[in-house]
Amino acid sequence: MTENVRLDQAEDILKGFKLPPQPTIFAELKKVAPDIGKMAHIVERDPALAASILKVVNSPAIGMANKVTSIKHAMSLLGLRSIMNIINAAFVKRTISGFANMDQLNNFWYSTTKIAAAMGAIARHMNFKQYDISVDDAYCLGLFHNVGMPMMLDKYEDYFQRIRPTYQKGNIGLVEAENHFFGTNHTVLGFYMTKGWGLPKVIGDVIKIHHNLELIGNVDTLDEKTGVLLAALKMAEQIGGEAEEFGGVDYNVEWVEMSSTITSFMGLSVHDFFDLEDAIFDTIEAELEASNQN
Repeated sequence: MTENVRLDQAEDILKGFKLPPQPTIFAELKKVAPDIGKMAHIVERDPALAASILKVVNSPAIGMANKVTSIKHAMSLLGLRSIMNIINAAFVKRTISGFANMDQLNNFWYSTTKIAAAMGAIARHMNFKQYDISVDDAYCLGLFHNVGMPMMLDKYEDYFQRIRPTYQKGNIGLVEAENHFFGTNHTVLGFYMTKGWGLPKVIGDVIKIHHNLELIGNVDTLDEKTGVLLAALKMAEQIGGEAEEFGGVDYNVEWVEMSSTITSFMGLSVHDFFDLEDAIFDTIEAELEASNQN
């Protein structure tokens, strides 16, 4: 059964899965937007949330030139769309972590942190502003791209054990294996979560197709923003070593098959890609260090 058919069968697919609802604070924020003062006041009622937001804003992945010390300053500096992305980013880990066995999610969050950092760095280094893509758009895609996995784990305790061989053997795709074993896959769940949380539509669209090799192989046929973010995500997965974290292998089957198409679409030679990888390595390391700090 194809991925698109599964999306059409959303009601049946989502039965038995706990898709976390968008945090209630978003409804409050939307009522007072775009009044920055009132929005900041709502956020500051929750000191832990405010601290989490400032941590994301000041993270190496976002790459602000100067430290931001207040929610109001962050909102005025970044704008409404970006601050909503960052609030989503601040909420996602605390929301998902309550779903499943944290011991099994350690590698998931480690990998996700690296890929989100890589996405932010790629967006800066390759000037994604020219595509109307903000650094926080790219960062949020990296953070949410596998968000369906914890939901799969919450329902199926052997989820990671089942999918691990797909990274090791490469004779069956990850999504195909998920569909076979579980009747749906993490890209579908991630798509619906980002839709429910009100993230930019393009983020959900990329999540939905980010393991679709046919579309990745024809990335130049997608609309520009979707194509750029999809290509960037595949580069970030390679740079961040996602296959190593989830499959225990030192190569990425999808990257081996699609790397020339992806780098060509992004206007990069092989040497350019290696230079980019070297340039953003420090950002990834700094993001991992920051994420481990209280």
